[in-house]
Amino acid sequence: MLDRYPVPDDLVELLATPEPGYLAVQRQQLDCAPGETIQGFHTPGFVERVDMPAELAYAYVMVTKIDESYNLARGGVPCYTVDLSDWIVLTRLPDEPSPRGGHAMAVFRFNAGGVAYRLSYDPGTASMFAALAIDAEPA
Repeated sequence: MLDRYPVPDDLVELLATPEPGYLAVQRQQLDCAPGETIQGFHTPGFVERVDMPAELAYAYVMVTKIDESYNLARGGVPCYTVDLSDWIVLTRLPDEPSPRGGHAMAVFRFNAGGVAYRLSYDPGTASMFAALAIDAEPA
């Protein structure tokens, strides 16, 4: 079989290259301008912390625990992906400074089940973990 279908010379490079679809989704979500809308939200990378109302679980938001490692200084360090249903339409708001370091955080607003929510995605830095938070907006 390897004679008929040889291993490509650039296999390592091919495997290390992110999928084009993944890059397109990341650009769509994080590079859109304030006021633009997107359908669904999928964390472009892993997040270590997820804060959201329990009523959003399963019907609107899926949080998947990918792994957990152990760090002597911090203990168990979880690794999650978060996916908001593509049926949810999010409106991009202006970036806000992160409370964990002052770098920019992507902020969106959306409605689910008749309630308005605010999603903030903190991509983290080399020394600070990534996080996602969803909070109900005051009525």
